Amino acid sequence: MKTFTSLLAILSLAVSLSADPGSHLKAAEALVNAVAGPEVIKSGFTATISPMLANMRQQGAPEGMVSEFETAINEWFDQEIKWDDLRPQIAKLYAEVYTEGELGEILAFLKTPAGIKMTKSTPELMQKGMVIGQQYAMSKQAILQKRLQEISAHYEAAVTQSAPAAEAAQAAGK
Repeated sequence: MKTFTSLLAILSLAVSLSADPGSHLKAAEALVNAVAGPEVIKSGFTATISPMLANMRQQGAPEGMVSEFETAINEWFDQEIKWDDLRPQIAKLYAEVYTEGELGEILAFLKTPAGIKMTKSTPELMQKGMVIGQQYAMSKQAILQKRLQEISAHYEAAVTQSAPAAEAAQAAGK
C-alpha cells in the first residue's frame, strides 16, 4: 500500500511538473476573450459612472456641467483605457482563480445556448443590478446620515468641552 501511495504521489508530481503553464494562461485568455472585451469593459465603466452623474443631477448640479463631465469622462475612457493593456492582466487573474480544467469547462458551457445567453445578458444585468443596489442604498441613506450626524455631534461636543481645558493649559504654560 505504501508503494502504491508513493507511486501516486510521484505521478501527481510528474503531471504537475509537465503541465504547460503557457497552456493554462492561453485557456484563461480564451475565457477572457469569450466573456469580456472592450464593449464589456465600457459597459461596466458606464454602469459605474452613471449613478455618479445621476447623483450630481439630483444634487442640483447644472445640466451643462454634468453633460460636460460625462463627455470628458467618456473621451478619457475612449482614449486612455486600452483593452489590449487590460486583457493580459485579466487573463492572469483568471488563471490564478481557475485551474486549466475549470477554464475548459467554463468555455464549454459558454458555447451552449444558455452560456451564449449569459454572456450576452451579463453586462445589462450588471448595469441594472447596480442601479437596483444604488436605489436600495439610497432608500436607507437617511439612517446612515442620522448615525453619522450622531457621531459627528459626539466629536464636536468633545472638542467644544476640551477647548477651554486646552486654552487653560496653554495659558499656564506661558
